[in-house]
Amino acid sequence: MNLYIWPAEFGLPSMDIESLQFMDIVLDNDLVPSQLCDFDAYSALLKQKIRPALLQTFWLDKYNYNSIIHNCYTQHLIFPYGLYYMEKKRSKADAVVKSTRKSLQQITMDAIQALNMLSAKLSDNKYFCGDKPCSLDALIFGYLAPLLKTPLPNDRLQLHLSATPNLVRFVESILSIKIARPLWQKRKESARRLMEEGRVEKEMRRNEKERPGDLHKTLFFGIACVTIGVLFALHTGIIVIEQVQIKEKKGNERKISGDEKPLEE
Repeated sequence: MNLYIWPAEFGLPSMDIESLQFMDIVLDNDLVPSQLCDFDAYSALLKQKIRPALLQTFWLDKYNYNSIIHNCYTQHLIFPYGLYYMEKKRSKADAVVKSTRKSLQQITMDAIQALNMLSAKLSDNKYFCGDKPCSLDALIFGYLAPLLKTPLPNDRLQLHLSATPNLVRFVESILSIKIARPLWQKRKESARRLMEEGRVEKEMRRNEKERPGDLHKTLFFGIACVTIGVLFALHTGIIVIEQVQIKEKKGNERKISGDEKPLEE
């Protein structure tokens, strides 16, 4: 019998929400009954408000799914099982989202409201129940970490989470302290980050070199627009140019001078 361990992605030990919520550690020894009740309350809140939004963001949004999620999973799954697994996951996600009977906008707004509630609950504390992590922290971390760390093209909900500094600090704290990554993985991620920074720098330099050409194109486009506008005005009669018939004037002068000669005789 073989045990398959799912590879880490985007600095997370797992991409699965439920897998991120469990570790073989007892966390709730120091909690009072009221704090234990908070776990059930927030579990229901997250399942009702944030889970449908995450399923919509990761599995049903075509941009996020095609560019990130599909490749992230299928590269570790054997063909054709990968196709079956991905379609099964999407069908389950679609069923959960449709069961809410809410529009996409309402689902997103509910998730944003829930994130605001979590931010208010955490406030300036390091963890949700004090100075030590508990099951509630593990529960919330499982929902927030994939949303914060996965590079999503359609990232409205991710942007809102990134705009809450205390929730970002909470996720980063657990990742850096409680879920230590192997040294080789840290070096790999550091090298990948340096490569990405180098690529961005090269792209910026190339854009700076292309700026003079863009200026020439802009000037040419402006001159062409002015020329077309003038031609259109002439054609439609908006601008009229009066031409002086010099020949006709000279002919008239000669006739007048010819008529005056007989009068002098």
